[in-house]
Amino acid sequence: MSVKTDAPFYTEAELDALEATDPVAAVRIAREQLLLQKQLAQSVGVAAGELPTIDQLQAVIAEVRQILARDGGDIEFVG
Repeated sequence: MSVKTDAPFYTEAELDALEATDPVAAVRIAREQLLLQKQLAQSVGVAAGELPTIDQLQAVIAEVRQILARDGGDIEFVG
């Protein structure tokens, strides 16, 4: 599972204001923020300085490969 740590977080007030003009975007952003917060909570070990294992790296590469394959791209693990 890859974690985006550079994503902006919108406050509840900002999401409420957006909901008034674009409710679909507000729901999408709120959902993405919730998922990101859960991912960040699960990656506490990485933030503490632990290096990922080979298995963890290969899992992330498999996830990225699926995303890149949509556009004809690819990625591989070279160990």
